[in-house]
Amino acid sequence: MLTFTFLAAVLLSTGCQKSITITPPAPPVSVDTRIAQYVSLLATTNQNAVPIVTSLETAGVISASDAARVAAYQAAIAKATTAISQILASTGTWATKAIEIQNLALSLVPPSDYATFGAANNIQFQALVTALNAIESTVQIVVEVAQTPVAATTTTTPAAVAAPARK
Repeated sequence: MLTFTFLAAVLLSTGCQKSITITPPAPPVSVDTRIAQYVSLLATTNQNAVPIVTSLETAGVISASDAARVAAYQAAIAKATTAISQILASTGTWATKAIEIQNLALSLVPPSDYATFGAANNIQFQALVTALNAIESTVQIVVEVAQTPVAATTTTTPAAVAAPARK
């Protein structure tokens, strides 16, 4: 009887489960689209960190000079993300775009020792450090993704198409 009850329970439990439909994965996203998504994330994270820096400086958690160093970094990020978006929208070979994107991303160097600017037990300061860490990581991802050899949606200039291949 115990075996019958166990068997019935197993059959009922497997029969009552929701069936799962397996869907094929989405097609791969082109390299330039991925970079655009990362750049958008970078710009948003940077923009969201601005009021945190202002608040920390006003509260005396970080000094005015440290706030200025972070603000200079944030201004550089804003300029670089705008420039990268313009590069992605331009015509030209992927190789040229990739080099320009990598150079811009590699030029973004955060203030040294930013994690020591404020009180480690301050939750807003921890949020700022987390945001700056996320920015650094995203910049590294942009550099790595830009090293991908080909972007599916990029276009070439007519001069590049007309140029004969050298042997």
